[in-house]
Amino acid sequence: MHFLLRPLAPLAASAILLWGACLPVRAETLPGSDPRPGIKTEWEARQFFREGRALHRSGHLERAVDLYRRGLQADAGRLEILPYLALALDASGRSREALEYYDAYLALEPEDLRVCLNRVAAWIHLGAELEALQALREIELAASGVPEFHNLRGVVFLRLEQPARAADDFQVALAMRPGWTAASVNLASAWRDMGRPEEALALLNQAVQASPEDPQAWNNLGVLLAQGGDVPAARQAFSQATETGGLALAHLNSTLLASRLDGGAALLVQAAELVDRDPDMQEARLLYAALLYRAGRLPEARQELEALLERAPEHRLGQEFLGLVLMRAGEEGQALPLLEAVAVARPESAWAQHNLALALRLTGDLSGALEAAQAASGLDPARPEIWYNLGVLLDLSTRPREAVAAFEKWLELSPDHAEAALVREHVEDLREHLRGALDPGS
Repeated sequence: MHFLLRPLAPLAASAILLWGACLPVRAETLPGSDPRPGIKTEWEARQFFREGRALHRSGHLERAVDLYRRGLQADAGRLEILPYLALALDASGRSREALEYYDAYLALEPEDLRVCLNRVAAWIHLGAELEALQALREIELAASGVPEFHNLRGVVFLRLEQPARAADDFQVALAMRPGWTAASVNLASAWRDMGRPEEALALLNQAVQASPEDPQAWNNLGVLLAQGGDVPAARQAFSQATETGGLALAHLNSTLLASRLDGGAALLVQAAELVDRDPDMQEARLLYAALLYRAGRLPEARQELEALLERAPEHRLGQEFLGLVLMRAGEEGQALPLLEAVAVARPESAWAQHNLALALRLTGDLSGALEAAQAASGLDPARPEIWYNLGVLLDLSTRPREAVAAFEKWLELSPDHAEAALVREHVEDLREHLRGALDPGS
């Protein structure tokens, strides 16, 4: 019998067709006064600030950050530079550092709601939803009449897996600002998570018609179309997203969608380019590692996954996939702690329990493996791989009657599998054994 490792297509516990959230607070919404002219240092600070803002608006974030810093070095009293520097840092992935500058500014200008909202966005980008929610509570009295407040709070609720509360906030934001694409896209996210895909699809179609230049709307439309099985339309939507805004998320989704339909070196190259373009984009690195795994290039897959976990030690999909890579490489002892951590963190995941069962079996813990496999079959009884593994474990545990039932369930779900004939033959052997046990004199 062969163990069936989890197939590549779902990329560990769930599909990674990424669904983005729009955070529409931009540099232009911040205080706009230029530093006053004066002595030489003040004049230099003003010039650095002006050049930094121009570069910021055109997307040259690193250059903008450098110029903002030089402006502050020339005149440390230029308070208005701080929120722009923070915004550029946040946009370039340095949200923790951005928060320091937001805090420094707000210590002196606590009533500036736009900067308060940008600070909330930084907490969201950092993945600190509870901190973001607390920051929103602190300004709710003053900011509840601002649509951005409700949009951001909706994003937080969405990430906290409370889509109904998120939808309420997005609808308030739209009532305040009818036709706002960002809130429409986010409302579609909430409706999708609430099991209302048709309404979400209709809303996204309206969004791309009203704002055809919005890459996030096209990306999210592609996600829904792909999940609905309309692959050509999904590809076209992802293509629109990359053409209108060069959205890295859409590049990733397009490559991922292709990986589920075909393979080959071209996809590996595309995935590698995604990682090179944004080394901190965890999903791109995970996809590249998965394709390397599928190609049998285990040392390279391991290297990418270890790099991912170095940046994000609690990344559960990365832990799970590294565990599979290690098992396939014959290093079950190293795989087991990773897969145990995933199973503890995600007890509702059938795949997490299934993969833990594989690792426990290979490390000699048959009873633990059987317990995990039974849990997996209860969580997702429609997955044939889970029943196959359960059948093997029951067979090894000398429980032939239950093993027969598990293998029959696998055959029901996978009647045309390449190993189906061998499994049927083994089931007959087990039945023969059971008949002999019932009639020892025959």
